[in-house]
Amino acid sequence: MNQSEKNDFMDEDLTRKYVQLTDKELYLIKQCYYLNCIVYAIGYLKLALVGCEELIKIKQSENSARNESTENIRKGWIIIPILYNIQHSLEIMVKFFSQYLLEDVNITKIEKSHDFKDLFDKLRKGIQNKNIKKPLSTELKISLDIFYINVNKYHRLSFLKNFLDISFIEFFDNNNSIFRYPLSKVDIVLSPFSLADKIDLNEIEMIKIDVENLEEHFGKIQTILQESKSPQQ
Repeated sequence: MNQSEKNDFMDEDLTRKYVQLTDKELYLIKQCYYLNCIVYAIGYLKLALVGCEELIKIKQSENSARNESTENIRKGWIIIPILYNIQHSLEIMVKFFSQYLLEDVNITKIEKSHDFKDLFDKLRKGIQNKNIKKPLSTELKISLDIFYINVNKYHRLSFLKNFLDISFIEFFDNNNSIFRYPLSKVDIVLSPFSLADKIDLNEIEMIKIDVENLEEHFGKIQTILQESKSPQQ
């Protein structure tokens, strides 16, 4: 591995610190990083799933004699982390796909972006140049097409417009910041409690299904990418 390749994999500070590492050591670091990507991505999804299940329970019990004020506070605590965890998991997943398969891509540049839709578009172009053979290429296209449905949904967020106290056609969360900070880079201030109160049970159940599907197709794409790099390919 030459110095240019090392710089592509590691950020500037790490490259300076570990410039004397052997190829084997860099390989082990890279494999550890790939494993961490999987753990982080699935971990964020698992927490989103837990949040959905809890919010569904609260919604189902709203007409009971339980304290409405307390329940509304609990809903507000849950809804934003659910949506943020989905977005952040998507970002990690797409970066992992790119970094694992497209080893000739400058990873440092990819890591600086939070726009998981833009990253996904770059991934698709990179895959086209990889010349993955059938039937893996067909399987990969199908899985990526399904995966993209959720990438687009949680990037545009238009499905939330009926539940927000703001008027918009759609907005693009290019910095993955709307649910990360109280005031995001798109200058939208959300009310977690209002959103949690207005979003209906059916929509939450749909979000839960999205989370389950994302985990399933993340595993499928990961397996296909591994097989595409095998000596038989």
